[in-house]
Amino acid sequence: MKKKAWLGAEKIREFLKEDIGHGDITSSSLIEADQRAKARLFYREAGVAAGLEEVTMVFEVLGCDVVAHASDGERVSPGDILLEVEGPARAILSGERTALNIVGRMAGIATAVAEAQRIASEASPSVRVAATRKTLPGLRELDKKAVSLGGGDTHRLRLDDCVLIKDNHL
Repeated sequence: MKKKAWLGAEKIREFLKEDIGHGDITSSSLIEADQRAKARLFYREAGVAAGLEEVTMVFEVLGCDVVAHASDGERVSPGDILLEVEGPARAILSGERTALNIVGRMAGIATAVAEAQRIASEASPSVRVAATRKTLPGLRELDKKAVSLGGGDTHRLRLDDCVLIKDNHL
């Protein structure tokens, strides 16, 4: 049974619309509509892979084929190929920045959490690194998933997850 995705294709479309607007005028000016291309996404630094499911959705929404060579949550090394994309050249170029921003943000969070969890566990094996709800609107799902992939506790995702009485309530 496939696990439920944290982020759906509709949110990915919103991210793409925010970046592409009414179209990639540079790619449309320079590249023939029927030109095809291949691209590889690889890591420059060691860390925790994160955002690959979302990046796959970015390119699939744009009509590209994606082959994953790593999975979210895996440890990766510099030069490791995470995924390969094949499809219309314009589509690949139009989705490139959105894809790189997603994977860069999520992998950065996952890697930082994994390192914090490693340090905390050395001090006390029962300690868990946990995240707050203090995230940018619209990015919480990505950030919390990245925390989870890094081995951290997402704590509560929303106000309706559990009761948490703070000084503001009293």
